[in-house]
Amino acid sequence: MSEQLDSLREENRRLKERLNRLRKEKADLHMAVTLVNQVSSTVGFKNVVGHILQILVGAIGGSNIAIYYENEGQWKYTDTLGRSEWMDAIDDPLVQKSVANKSFFKKKEEHKSSLAISGFPKTYETWVYPLEVHGSVFGAVRLQGMAVEHAHYRDNIDPFIHYSALVLYHDVSNIQKLTHAYNAVKQSRKDVERSKEQLDLALKFANQGLFDWDLKTNKIYFSPVWKSLLGYDDNEIKNELSEWERLTKPEDVKASWQMLAQVLEGKRDSFEQEFKMLHKDGRWVDILSRANVIFNERGQGTRLVGTHVDITKLKKMERDLRESEIKYRSIM
Repeated sequence: MSEQLDSLREENRRLKERLNRLRKEKADLHMAVTLVNQVSSTVGFKNVVGHILQILVGAIGGSNIAIYYENEGQWKYTDTLGRSEWMDAIDDPLVQKSVANKSFFKKKEEHKSSLAISGFPKTYETWVYPLEVHGSVFGAVRLQGMAVEHAHYRDNIDPFIHYSALVLYHDVSNIQKLTHAYNAVKQSRKDVERSKEQLDLALKFANQGLFDWDLKTNKIYFSPVWKSLLGYDDNEIKNELSEWERLTKPEDVKASWQMLAQVLEGKRDSFEQEFKMLHKDGRWVDILSRANVIFNERGQGTRLVGTHVDITKLKKMERDLRESEIKYRSIM
């Protein structure tokens, strides 16, 4: 009877221990699920980093928690104490070891945690989890001041670390894509500006003024040379179509509109028109305008890009030649 009673007591003890373990595992698992749900609701990269740190501090404590992640060859460091900086290489040997080996590492801390309280554990460790996605490690989470007695958190915090790695990796990748796109656009703008400067310089030496008219928005650009042909500085004529209409003889404006309509309708290949424009000093100058229409995939004209050339001297030479021919014929 005594043996049966002892056996029942032992079985009851084992059941209680198992029940306690199950309760503890359930609580730890619930904590991990809660952590994942909390970070999944965060929007914005900076918010994600800060939120992960705050979630870990609130859930498992520690004297300081830091996140390292690599971006474009540099490492970003952020911790719960407010330190945030870029570095050329990881400054912590344990973090370096964790990243290099793609494994969890820990070490006992030589100094007592700054958050140590009387009656609480006095032995503390530093834990480092690698941030790994698709077999590639791009960062690490370092937790300092972790009580050895809370080592059971390590297994149950793994899901949260893995999920956080996915979130961070996604955001870091997006930042890299945005950075590459921004740099490409920035370089393209520089190339366009350089090409524009080269074109303006070439047109200046050729004494040709450039104009670029957006037929959809009606916005137009007149180059400084275009304006100088009429004796104006760049800031003296607005980049507005009405300025060309104001300075051009009305009958020439009408003829130009008619020719442009023919080009847009496909009846002409290009725009080429001579007209008179009013110079700043009050005289009329002869201008030769040549332009091409740019069509979109639907066959709609979207831009008119061309040049103006001052042909006043050429026209005078033609008139003088005709007058000379008339005199010569009259003499003969």
